[in-house]
Amino acid sequence: MMEAIAARFKTSEQGTFSELVVPGFFLSIVFAELPWRANKTDMSCIPCGAYHCTREWFEDFKTPHWGYRVHDVPGRTGIRIHRGNHAGDKTLGWKSDVLGCVLPGLRAGVMPATFKDGRPPRDQEAAINSAVALDRLIAKCGDEFTLRIVSRCSEDFAV
Repeated sequence: MMEAIAARFKTSEQGTFSELVVPGFFLSIVFAELPWRANKTDMSCIPCGAYHCTREWFEDFKTPHWGYRVHDVPGRTGIRIHRGNHAGDKTLGWKSDVLGCVLPGLRAGVMPATFKDGRPPRDQEAAINSAVALDRLIAKCGDEFTLRIVSRCSEDFAV
């Protein structure tokens, strides 16, 4: 089975970002996740470790699409790799398109975050071109792969 390595390089209130490496392939993808909040459900990125991922059709989005289910995350269920841009800490006023899931992007960058509650938009770090990145990930990794998450940050992301 193919292994992809997500090396976390930055974390802040605006999200946790990693570079994805698939040995033997050129695949320029980043991941955006929530900030580390001690693996709390709906508030935290997932711990570093190795996870089995299987391709799945996600019907419960505004635009249904293929993505991946991330299995056996300690203390968590329902973790997926799906389309989206922002992964900030909502309790601190940042936008988030996730409740613990992983968002692929072609690069990390800054884009406006808009809010449904009428707050003015604000720039926020994000995963850019998520749908294209997810399609490329699926094209390279197929129906299943192992995702190994490691940290290059000062945070160890351990449970």
